[in-house]
Amino acid sequence: MKAEGGGEHSCDVTPVPACDVRTASLSLGGQLFVWSARSWRIAVERGEPLGEDFENIYRIARCPEAMHLVDELLSLVSVSAFRPFAIRCVPCQTLSGDEWLILRAMQELQREDQHGAMTCIGRIVPGPLRQAFCRSATAYVDALVCAGLSLFPVNLRVVD
Repeated sequence: MKAEGGGEHSCDVTPVPACDVRTASLSLGGQLFVWSARSWRIAVERGEPLGEDFENIYRIARCPEAMHLVDELLSLVSVSAFRPFAIRCVPCQTLSGDEWLILRAMQELQREDQHGAMTCIGRIVPGPLRQAFCRSATAYVDALVCAGLSLFPVNLRVVD
């Protein structure tokens, strides 16, 4: 894992290019996940446990069990990724290509498309470990959905 914008990669496989997806365009569930991934990255870099803020956000979102699942699924990606992957800093306004791949994999799981999820996460995580990711990510998605949070943005239009 690497912070966006710093250092050179030590392997030949380059990360997915940055994308134009803005964090503000994500659903509340999507924003919660991206904030969580970015906060998780900071905690890992500092060698600290996930903080009280992390716990409070998931309590407010009515899905405290999802907090531990974020740690589980991102730890799995971190130790099994066959290349460095990019998680940006908390205030960054757009997603890295890797953040988008992970979020897309979870959206596919919300759609109940295991194959689509494994295809997305397969760009970071190899072979059989994709299934382990999908188990943790499915539990995370289910916890969000039970709390009324979707990973899909809702497009509303005002109709006259």
